[in-house]
Formats: sequence, structure tokens, C-alpha cells
Amino acid sequence: MAVQKNLSIKDKIELLLKLQKINQENYVLLEDIDSLGRELEQDRRKYEIKKNQYDKHFPYLQKIEKEYEKLEKDIKEISEKIAKGEEAKKKIRTVKEFKAINKEIEYLIRESAVKENELLSKSSGLEFKRDKIQKIEQQIKEIEETIALKNKDIEALTSDRQGMINQKLKEKESLEKNLPSSLIKVFNRIYHNREQKAIVPLLDQVCNGCHIKIPLQEKFDIQKADDVSFCPYCSRILYVQE
Repeated sequence: MAVQKNLSIKDKIELLLKLQKINQENYVLLEDIDSLGRELEQDRRKYEIKKNQYDKHFPYLQKIEKEYEKLEKDIKEISEKIAKGEEAKKKIRTVKEFKAINKEIEYLIRESAVKENELLSKSSGLEFKRDKIQKIEQQIKEIEETIALKNKDIEALTSDRQGMINQKLKEKESLEKNLPSSLIKVFNRIYHNREQKAIVPLLDQVCNGCHIKIPLQEKFDIQKADDVSFCPYCSRILYVQE
């Protein structure tokens, strides 16, 4: 449809009001989807933070586990050596041999005690680190479940509203074809910069957008104007509501 020629100011105002209403209705349809999208993005950031925490702590857990396993192995080997020494004591025939084996056993017992103290210390740290990793894994799982649910919600909501959104876009396109492109550009700029209110009524000399009273002569000029007028304070398109 070609742009209508010689549109009256009344026609322009009516078309702009309809265009604003469609924009606002479309915004409502999209806002829930956009809101879920913003929440989803926040959840993805949380996931990345938790994943980074996991990647940071898990190698340290593996290191402690290896050290713990080595200590257990060392203690077992020492225990076996002590047992062999005790067994060997039964077969010795000289005091000198007896003293030598006893000295070796005493050394192994001291070494075992040191290793067991280290093992006890490692055990505490290992349990703490395992608990921390387990909590992070649980948090990651919960976030993954939340992300999956919100993805489904967005898909369902988009599917449910897509028809209405498309219809509104068609109505918007039809209206814009009847308005000068220069006026549409001005309208769109004001709409996005002024809280989705590009055109507002003038009530008792007060702009219904910024709520500032304009001079009486300005009101008369707006009433007599042949084209759209703008608020001198907020730049919104003004019309006198009869």
C-alpha cells in the first residue's frame, strides 16, 4: 500500500496512537520471553563460574588423593617390613644380630608413625576437598536442570505467542505504510528513548509524558498546527485530547 498523501494532523495522530499501542502490546508479548532469556543468561554465567571452580579444585583433589594413596602404600610396606623383622628375630642366634634387627624395627616403627601422622593430616584435607567438590557438582547439576527447564519454557512460550507476535508485526507494517517514513523514524527514536511513550496527550497544558506544564501559547499553537507538535521539554509528540 502506498503512503497516503495529504494526511490530516488528526489522521497522523490516530495512526501514531495505533502504532504505539501495537508496539506496547508486542512488547508485553515479548517481555516474558525476554525476561526468561535474561534469567537463562544469568544461569549460564552461574554455570560457567561453578564449572571454573570445579576445574580449579578437582586437580588439587586428585593430587591429594594420589599423595594419600602413596602414604597408605608406604605404611603398608613398612608394616610388612616390621612383620618380617619380627619373624626374623625368632631365627637369630647372636645378640649382635638381635640388636641390629631391633634397631631396624625401631626405625621402621618411627617412620610408620610419621607416615601415619601425615596420613591423618591428609585425611582431613581430603575429606574437606571431596565435600567441596561434591557440593560444586551438585550445584552444577541443579543449574543444568534449571537451564534445561528454562529452555523448554522459552520454546513453549515462544511457540504459544509467535502467532500473536507475527500478527502484531503485520499490523505494525500496515500502519507504517500509511505514514511518512521521516515521521516513523522520529516516532521510533522517541519511543525507544522515552519509556515506550512517543505520543502523549496534552491535558490542561500539562504534557502527559514528562508532566511539565507548557506555556498557554504553546497549547494554542498545537491546537492550530497543521503537522505534529512536540513537547518543548521531553520532545514527545503531543496532541490535544478533546
